[in-house]
Amino acid sequence: MNKFSLEGTTQSPAIEADITLRQDCILLPATTTRGFGSASWGEGGIYLSDGKPDPLLAVQMRTPCSDLASGLQTATRYAAEALFCGRMQGHFGHFICESTGCLWALDKFPKETPLVFIVRSDAKRELSRTARQWFALMKIKNPIIFINGPVIFERIWVPASLYNPIAGQNMQESLRNWIFSRLPGPDERGGGIRAWLQSGPLRRRGGHYPDLYVTRSGLPNDRGRVLGERAIEAGFRSEGYEIFRPEEYSLAEQIARYRTAKRIVLSESSSLHLMSIFCAQDVRLAMILRRAKPPATINIARETLLSQDVRFLAAVTKYWDYFDGEGIKGPMAVSELDFAKLWVLLEDNRFIRTAADMPIPEASEIRSERLRVAADRTILVDAKSAQKLDAFIE
Repeated sequence: MNKFSLEGTTQSPAIEADITLRQDCILLPATTTRGFGSASWGEGGIYLSDGKPDPLLAVQMRTPCSDLASGLQTATRYAAEALFCGRMQGHFGHFICESTGCLWALDKFPKETPLVFIVRSDAKRELSRTARQWFALMKIKNPIIFINGPVIFERIWVPASLYNPIAGQNMQESLRNWIFSRLPGPDERGGGIRAWLQSGPLRRRGGHYPDLYVTRSGLPNDRGRVLGERAIEAGFRSEGYEIFRPEEYSLAEQIARYRTAKRIVLSESSSLHLMSIFCAQDVRLAMILRRAKPPATINIARETLLSQDVRFLAAVTKYWDYFDGEGIKGPMAVSELDFAKLWVLLEDNRFIRTAADMPIPEASEIRSERLRVAADRTILVDAKSAQKLDAFIE
């Protein structure tokens, strides 16, 4: 095993972590199984000559290969050195969680060294919009190899992952420092976070940057949401918050906004993963849950926020899980809230001045929104009683 330290580089902070050379190993794409996100990943990863998965990799890549012989017969061979960087999905949160933990190691290798990512066998061999922006922001210009078919690598380096929520691993502070070191500096194009703030759409109010309510209301109806979110927006707007739709901003602008806000409330979403890296230490954060309990990756993001004050606010009265036409459960839950309880929770946690007179949507408004959401979904099932679409639109 070879240990490297990045000490002495001017670009990045020192990182003490393992990078191991694997020779003549086979990389296989992830098979597609029934489920969404991590649950839809079957076997796939680096396999050694005995057919066993590489023990260095995170737990989600430890599925034994059921047909290594077939992979060996059809595999192409790659002779040049490469750097293994984990797996990649198009989903914003999964990219942050699963595709960034090994990138620290690229500073130790020539810039032309390819970065290797495992993708699902049915995935496109291209970077998602999030990944393109992330790589540009981090000034990563290495060539990318997507493994969506069997490939034998004669020499591939496997660095230790410093962030892997899927495996229950918080982001290590050394990785956070490396990420910050990669952001554009004052003399570079982009000029650092301060320049983004001055040139972007952000406006200062009374000498400080505005508090944010990060909403999902601008997303398509087939995405997860809480019903009646416009009422939540109206309440926060009356408290001086800015209503922030992250999908309307570049990744750099999102980082800048999260970095400078003193208070952020968000409707449960993957934005928390970005906040967990870039929020200031004195930020106060609250997330309005839209499921009975948040996914494990959300809990890890909460723990990664270190010393920040983070509150999870539970006011869900009823929620529906999403199932596609084949009965596959997805993550895009739709929920109804007890709005009176929500406003009290926000007052008790000092995110609003008072719960009195805050807006509460009429039952007819909620039903109307349910009808709009139902029109864009295949099946919505009540998570508690297993009722189907007819119950959802009643």
